[in-house]
Amino acid sequence: MREYKHKITTIFVFLNDMVAVCDQKGEQMPFFQGKREEALPRIKRRLTRQKGVVEYKVDKYHPHFEPTGTYKVNYG
Repeated sequence: MREYKHKITTIFVFLNDMVAVCDQKGEQMPFFQGKREEALPRIKRRLTRQKGVVEYKVDKYHPHFEPTGTYKVNYG
């Protein structure tokens, strides 16, 4: 499995359907950000090839996701 220099470690989904992504240093990863329907497929493709734990933070009022704070998902 390929090791990436910048791993996706945190995904934010906001109420306006925008997605922000940060790497292990807390820096934003612009290629994986944007509108939910455009960003999530790119994120999913990367995560299927990445090892580690990802935090998934969702706005508590978002209608398409469970209204909780953080999910931890293991890949690889």
